[in-house]
Amino acid sequence: MVKSIFRRRLAFHLLRIALLFSATVLFLRIWQLATDQAQAAAAINQAGFFRCSSQRLVKQELADQKNEELKSFVSDMISQIHSEEGVSQFPVISKDDYRDLVDELKLVWDRLSGDIERFNKKEATGDDEKILIDDSESYFKLSDDLVNRLQIYSESLSERIKTYLSLLFGILVFLVILAFFELLLTSRQIKELGSLAFRDGLTGLQNRYAADRYMMALGGASSNHIGAAIFDLNNLKAVNDRFGHSAGDDLIRRFAEVLTRFNDPHVFISRNGGDEFLLIAEKKNETEFRRLLTSIDDALRRENDNNPDETAISYAVGSAFGGGSVYMLVHEADCRMYAQKQDQKRDSAFSAPIEAAD
Repeated sequence: MVKSIFRRRLAFHLLRIALLFSATVLFLRIWQLATDQAQAAAAINQAGFFRCSSQRLVKQELADQKNEELKSFVSDMISQIHSEEGVSQFPVISKDDYRDLVDELKLVWDRLSGDIERFNKKEATGDDEKILIDDSESYFKLSDDLVNRLQIYSESLSERIKTYLSLLFGILVFLVILAFFELLLTSRQIKELGSLAFRDGLTGLQNRYAADRYMMALGGASSNHIGAAIFDLNNLKAVNDRFGHSAGDDLIRRFAEVLTRFNDPHVFISRNGGDEFLLIAEKKNETEFRRLLTSIDDALRRENDNNPDETAISYAVGSAFGGGSVYMLVHEADCRMYAQKQDQKRDSAFSAPIEAAD
């Protein structure tokens, strides 16, 4: 029983550790994904800014309005995206199509920067204005594609976060359910252990502690409807000495099994230790009580007849009914059992499978 409880508690403990570890991993992964998504959102905003910056730069150059600060900012940003270094807010995306797009964007920007530089130095020819506009359009389309890629990347992060959140929620719900079932199991185990404290391990009957608690619950009050009987097996020591304690235990179990058949809400039966058993009957008149003892004796005789190869069950019994407290009745029954046992020992006609008696 104790080993079974230990195994179950160990299984719950290991399962809880595994679930908590999984929840921790999921939480850290969600945290990382949320960080990446925030970084992607910032990158989308920045990409949107320098996507439109080329149009602004070209317009300013065509209007002979130089903006070296804006050009320098965009150039630094493109370099950081391409090299994946510096203070850029862009996340590192290692997909080949993304890297190809960034490489192409860098080439077009370098070409567009050269176009703007020629305009700054007044070296542009008649076709350079068209080239500048064409390169600006190419740059706009590529940067727009980059923004779209980043938005797709951000959406994929959102989907993964949702998936991990669902898993995390499921684990947390399972942990709550596990805690509930563990609470129920613990409550059940406490009841089982409490029951074991008042049960005889060999026979499954109530034990001496249970008998004391039962008599205490009766309150020691006088009653004319309580009967008490003390049973004591004969020859148990001889059986143990000759055939071993396992044979003696088997004799005790067989006797207890017969007594158990007569257990009901108004009949209390316990093994008080060794070869002694106690029976207390409530809410029965004396005739019913005596009939109960006769039925037990008949059942024990049938047990012997049906198992001729087993050690025969022989016992002494003392009983008392009615007046006095339950404690007085039990004491009177015990005295009568002892007297009967002495008579059995002195009775030369008493026959037993083993001549020695306790």
